[in-house]
Amino acid sequence: MPMWRILLVEDDDDVGHLLDLVLRSEGYAVEYVRDAAQARTRLGAGGRFDLVLTDWRLPDGDGVEIADLAAKRGIKTILMSGYMLQVPAERTAGLELLLKPIRPRELVNIIERVLGPALCS
Repeated sequence: MPMWRILLVEDDDDVGHLLDLVLRSEGYAVEYVRDAAQARTRLGAGGRFDLVLTDWRLPDGDGVEIADLAAKRGIKTILMSGYMLQVPAERTAGLELLLKPIRPRELVNIIERVLGPALCS
């Protein structure tokens, strides 16, 4: 059975590598990119993802833009930020929100709520 595929968009390498490790250890297939341009490329290149997990603040855009692009392709998004109170509420309507710092169990719980448990490979 195929795994859930997650596009992880995080510009902080330490955070990104940790999230990538947690997600892979839970059985998710992860593609990790570090900025909005790479995320747009992967979403536009026909990459099939079940979920986008993106930071709000990116060096070349923001996670809400990525979420909007993902929604046009029928892909759900979880938006992460340590500055969630600064994100305008009207821009996050319909998005799952995750406040940093992120606990691994909290991350897995929200993904399971959105997608269901990781599928076996």
